[in-house]
Amino acid sequence: MLKRLKQYLLIGLAIAAVYFLLSRHIVFLGTDFFLLEKQEMTLEYTFFSLKDKKANSILKIGPLRDAGIGYILVQLQIITDEERSKLENYYEYESN
Repeated sequence: MLKRLKQYLLIGLAIAAVYFLLSRHIVFLGTDFFLLEKQEMTLEYTFFSLKDKKANSILKIGPLRDAGIGYILVQLQIITDEERSKLENYYEYESN
C-alpha cells in the first residue's frame, strides 16, 4: 500500500514538473533567473539566456515578447521603458 502511494506521488510530481516547464519561460542572466508565464503551453523557448544578446534580437522573438520579456530588460536596465515600447511596437507591427 505504501509503495503504491509513493508511486502515485512520484507520478504526480513528474506531471507537475512537466506542467511547470510547459507553462513558463525560464530566463537566465548570469546567476539570476526570471520566470515568465507563457501564452501557450509549449516547450518553445522554455530556457532562454540573455547573455551576449542585444535587446532588439531578444524582442524579435514573439513568444518572449508576448510574455513580457521587455519589462525584464527594463528592470535590468538593459533598455529604457521608451526603447522597450518602440521595439515592441516595431516587431509587433512587423510580425503582422
